[in-house]
Amino acid sequence: MPVNHRERRRGGAGRRPGILVTSALAVLLGGMVAAGLVLGRHPATASHALGMARRAVGAAAAGRRSVEGVTGTSTLPTDVSRIRSVVVLGDSVTTGSTCDCTPFGDLVAARLSSRLGHRVAVTEDGVDGSTVRFLRQQLEADDDVRTDVRRADLVLVTTGANDLLDLAGRENDTPACAESCFGPRARSAAGGVGGIVDRIRGLNPDARIVVTDYWNVFTDGDSVGAGTTRYNRAVTQAFDDALHAVVSPTGATWVDLVEPFSQVAAGGAPLLLADGDHPSAAGHRRIAEAVLVGLGASGG
Repeated sequence: MPVNHRERRRGGAGRRPGILVTSALAVLLGGMVAAGLVLGRHPATASHALGMARRAVGAAAAGRRSVEGVTGTSTLPTDVSRIRSVVVLGDSVTTGSTCDCTPFGDLVAARLSSRLGHRVAVTEDGVDGSTVRFLRQQLEADDDVRTDVRRADLVLVTTGANDLLDLAGRENDTPACAESCFGPRARSAAGGVGGIVDRIRGLNPDARIVVTDYWNVFTDGDSVGAGTTRYNRAVTQAFDDALHAVVSPTGATWVDLVEPFSQVAAGGAPLLLADGDHPSAAGHRRIAEAVLVGLGASGG
């Protein structure tokens, strides 16, 4: 089976260099098609060696990338209107490194910046190859990440797929294991994400937390259903359903990416790269729109 790139941890991976993101991103997002999504999923636990080097950040003392604001009015919920700092945690889906494009966290901040009329700072703490266990260790032992989370108004989390890589189906839809095997594993990974939400709340009780699921935890061609085996869809659904059940009671916002990625992108642009795994630039725009809908901030 092809190697899932999310399992490849780049040497020295850590925080992305600080760059100034201008209001052009808000213009880019302005043409995005609103995806039909919904809110709500939850918790986790974990531990992975902290062999990551922090990426130097060239903006402000807190080391965050600022998004240039565009003057505008807002009728957003109070907890959204006050957002000035966004932190992104998770695996390579969050980093945008594989597509060498603007990641969805930056796009979310650009749109918020446009709607709120003030600058929104972004810190990318996602790491290629990250697992639930690795993210938990970041939150427990990485002082920079802990500080970032404490200062954040909004925390975006995408993690769990790398914890299930060894369950990927083989050729001709041959299951790697039965439901009695993958079901408990999927529920355990989802429960681990719940622990992540708990740790974020422990560091910052006032932060708005958004947790996304996955369109597919394995490779799946250009979009949901293209080249996706029945087995892989079953594992993905088991994880996503468990994640929803765990996250919803926490008060965090769950964002479903299955429905958005089942739709055709505007202009027919593929939502995934040729590896069938990582989002393309269009895919990152689709995730950003899903997050904004979940926050109640997609209009304007």
